[in-house]
Amino acid sequence: MMTVRPYLAFLTVVAIHSIATSGAEALLPFYMKFLGASTALAGLPFAMNSLSRFFTDPLAGAASDRLGSKWFLLLACLLGALFSLLAGATSQLAIFLALWAFVGASESMFALSIRKIAFENAPPGREGRAVGNVTTLYGIGNVVGPPIAGSLGSRLGTQVLFLMYGAPLLLCAALSWLYPPGGSQPKPIQQAERRSFFREGRDLFKSRLFWVACLAMFFMFFARWGGLKVAFPLFAVEERGLSIADVGSILGVAGGLDMLGRYLAGRCSDRWGARNAVAWGLFASALGFTAIIFMSGYAGLLTAACGMALAFGFLNVSSTTVALEAAGNNQGGLALGLARWFGSMGSTTGPFLIALLAETLGYGIVFPLVGLLAIGLVAYVRVLLRSLLAVSGTVG
Repeated sequence: MMTVRPYLAFLTVVAIHSIATSGAEALLPFYMKFLGASTALAGLPFAMNSLSRFFTDPLAGAASDRLGSKWFLLLACLLGALFSLLAGATSQLAIFLALWAFVGASESMFALSIRKIAFENAPPGREGRAVGNVTTLYGIGNVVGPPIAGSLGSRLGTQVLFLMYGAPLLLCAALSWLYPPGGSQPKPIQQAERRSFFREGRDLFKSRLFWVACLAMFFMFFARWGGLKVAFPLFAVEERGLSIADVGSILGVAGGLDMLGRYLAGRCSDRWGARNAVAWGLFASALGFTAIIFMSGYAGLLTAACGMALAFGFLNVSSTTVALEAAGNNQGGLALGLARWFGSMGSTTGPFLIALLAETLGYGIVFPLVGLLAIGLVAYVRVLLRSLLAVSGTVG
């Protein structure tokens, strides 16, 4: 178990990284305009980030198992700081986007590391709670980061985003070095037990439990990025007559519900089993997406957005816990990396596909379709798990 001082340093690293990342993301579209990009291209850094994560997630998981979680966390912080500061030193759009893709790779490494460290150092029966706590804390950036970025950006210009991102990550690296978060070192592997990355991955995909994590992770990112971040704001403005400011405040409150969902999921996973928590999260997502088309006005849409965000936060932690539970010895990083690879597929395809369907079929069709997809996944998850014994955590 983590001792108090290293654990507090670890939590500080998580919070600082979260605030820095969310703050930089709030300024990115405006920096793209500063570089001369059109409004249609303002979201390119986010697309590059997701695409980079798609290629990084599985390799990062395997590397984490071999290098050790604490050193992998330190490397993620150093690489994020380096590439963000290099990106701020160029005025060429193409070079900036390429460097920002490497920032996305470092964020993939960081997100994997903090969850793996929390799981590895948790007492038996409290793994879900540990993952839920650290994931909930990481959501603090959605609340604190954008206001800080807005204040600094309005005074110093949008270029401040690189200092706001790079400098805190150097501090995170220093904290990781001075106070290593737990004893997350790779366990010795006998030569006869060493296997290739591809063989380990193939064995993971033979597990029904692991497929539950992958499917839930894909849906969560697909629906969150495509539904809540793209389709919902446009629907609220174009179909329900809300202002952009109204949508911004709704999403801010929804971010708090996302944190609550992460917190609750850890405890529910320990008490009733993470696999059951995944099914509940998918069902809640179905209800949230179906309810949107019946809602109007600020209060109604706020309720719908909060319901979706709560479900997404719940799925975030429960699917992560299932992936780690499905892993064998020395496979936790690979399992989490491959599961988050499916999440990157979702965040890459969701914004384009859901927006396209909304434009061609209408919001009244696309939102129930996403809800129907969630219901189908609930049924499929139950079939996959039918032959598995139910597992409950213990609460001390």
